[in-house]
Amino acid sequence: METILNHRYRVSGGYWNKAKTKKIGRKRTTEYLIQWKGYQVEDNTWEPEYNCRNCPEKVLEYWEAVKQKERLEQAEHALKLQEKKLKRHRHRS
Repeated sequence: METILNHRYRVSGGYWNKAKTKKIGRKRTTEYLIQWKGYQVEDNTWEPEYNCRNCPEKVLEYWEAVKQKERLEQAEHALKLQEKKLKRHRHRS
């Protein structure tokens, strides 16, 4: 394995890409999109979390990158809100 590119949740009966909701009585499992070392992009595969148990450092790296991206998106959103408030305040004055 070279790196984890994405994740999705599989719920018995279908897929929900990055969904946070559960359906009652159904089991949700995580799958990762794996980029394999030495292989082309078309060889990437979705693998269940269980198949990634031998490389926990890659899983940890992936989730840390996801958290960092979410923090950045939240900060950008907060900045945009502040800019809108400032523009409204200036426009009123």
